[in-house]
Amino acid sequence: MNQADLESKRGVIIFLHGLMSSDTGTFDHLVARIKSDNALPDVHLVAWPHDTLARINVNAQELAELIEKRLGSSGLPLLFVCHSRGGLVARATVVKLVNGNRRWAERLRGAVTFGTPHLGAELAERGDEFLGKLLLLKTIQQTGKSVPLVDALLAVRKQKAIEGVSDLRPTSNRGEFLYGLREDEAKQAGGAGRRVLPMFVVGGRAEPVGTAGWLSRRFFGGEPNDLVVALSSTSPASMRPSSQTATDHFSYFTSQEMKKSHIPALDYIIAAFKPHSRTQRQEPRVAVKATRARRTSPGPGAEAAAVVPASGARPRRPEATHSSRN
Repeated sequence: MNQADLESKRGVIIFLHGLMSSDTGTFDHLVARIKSDNALPDVHLVAWPHDTLARINVNAQELAELIEKRLGSSGLPLLFVCHSRGGLVARATVVKLVNGNRRWAERLRGAVTFGTPHLGAELAERGDEFLGKLLLLKTIQQTGKSVPLVDALLAVRKQKAIEGVSDLRPTSNRGEFLYGLREDEAKQAGGAGRRVLPMFVVGGRAEPVGTAGWLSRRFFGGEPNDLVVALSSTSPASMRPSSQTATDHFSYFTSQEMKKSHIPALDYIIAAFKPHSRTQRQEPRVAVKATRARRTSPGPGAEAAAVVPASGARPRRPEATHSSRN
């Protein structure tokens, strides 16, 4: 990305990939959907490949410096689209951007996260095992064939301390990174549970079938999940607006997902760049009440979407947040 790319543009979307992945191939169908809708012809789309085994704060510092250098003088608004761990990189990057320059708080149009472990991933308790299981599940989902778990573990056996994975630990299990991130966000936004960055979170409910389903049942018991992260972490009650979809961790951006008749996350992205529009910041207490009412209706594997208008206007009561089923 250079200055010529930004001429006549009214915004920038940065795509951030997940653990042991890359931007190439991950977001292709979503990018194609955005371009085919022709709703954002003057918004520049760019991806940032990075080392996902490094600490998240290392990734965030590097990205924040890059954004300041390439976009700082442009004045253009910015939005992140993230898969898995990339959502935490975006949150940490925003903390560093705003700490360095408060004006970024007004230029942030939000972040849309897919399968991000916002409350941590229980499988990250031991980094080598998590990577091994991730490799195994990814192989099963993409090829239909499984490999012995011991082979997957051997593939990462030389990684004694995997800091980029350790950062995914829940706060209840020595999750120092997530605890510090929440503290930093609260300080910037002026209250516990608040953050400067508006967010739309997407979580997956995978059907527990086949070998991958057997593994997920062992990992999560009966808790809804996308095979890698629990739904309660990818779509926590404290984060709204949100959407849930019947897919697994590796299939959020497949052509099938992108063909669904109603994609609230895409609506959110488009609304974020409307003139004089800014994605809405949510009051956690209000969102929790509405969420509890919604979560009693969809069953396992069902797809539910809770959409809050991104126009900047605050709903008069929780019922203004509605549910839809595909």
